[in-house]
Amino acid sequence: MGLSYDQISTSDIIARAKMQLGISNTTDNDIWFETLANEAARHLDCLSVTVKRTCKLDIDGTSVCLPKGFKKFVALRFVD
Repeated sequence: MGLSYDQISTSDIIARAKMQLGISNTTDNDIWFETLANEAARHLDCLSVTVKRTCKLDIDGTSVCLPKGFKKFVALRFVD
């Protein structure tokens, strides 16, 4: 018998937590809740809770603006 599971989005987790805390009518703490949810998922050490994506990063001198939700570099390729 195989295991079955459902994947729950971070926004659903945040909404449920806010409902339990009685603060569902505000977005003041959403970034903090998202940070906690991402840290918890990272500590599960399970690849199914992370999503690998390809993106283009524009490097400006010595800095780069990373996309929202960025956690870890897997590979890097420089293109002219």
